[in-house]
Amino acid sequence: MTKTENQLNERCLIMEKILVALSPVYFDKETNDNQRRLIETTIGAAIFYLPQGQKYWTGQISLVALEALKLDPKTTLTKEHQFPRKIAAKELIYYFRAENKEVSLLELYEKKYGKYNLVTPSENKKVSAEQREGVFENIEIAYKKARIELVNITVEELSKLRKKLPE
Repeated sequence: MTKTENQLNERCLIMEKILVALSPVYFDKETNDNQRRLIETTIGAAIFYLPQGQKYWTGQISLVALEALKLDPKTTLTKEHQFPRKIAAKELIYYFRAENKEVSLLELYEKKYGKYNLVTPSENKKVSAEQREGVFENIEIAYKKARIELVNITVEELSKLRKKLPE
């Protein structure tokens, strides 16, 4: 197991304990909606700080980002998570409230919550508006509404574009 994999495993284990411990507070009838949103934001932020290795990249990049890379190999790319963190946090709070969990947080992160695409920073802002609670249905609809087209690219192709010198 690599250092990053070990770190991810350790963080997922402690986050599971945190989710279980926070569950009674989150579901307490004295906890109001603003307090619940703070808990969701805090857990969502913790998800953001889990290791985000290349293995979680979907192999997709926005067409705009790809074209920008072809013009300038130093173009800034953003890791745009396919699943909104705050919604993920709420799902996880509900999931870890249950006593018998079939899947670990590590597995959920590797299969769902850790997956990301590469986009430009401005595209990231556009799609985040479509990833709010009450608006978000799934990533395909969010990208369609934000008018972001994704294309497949290999790690090797991306690496070549990054190393290409301007003409």
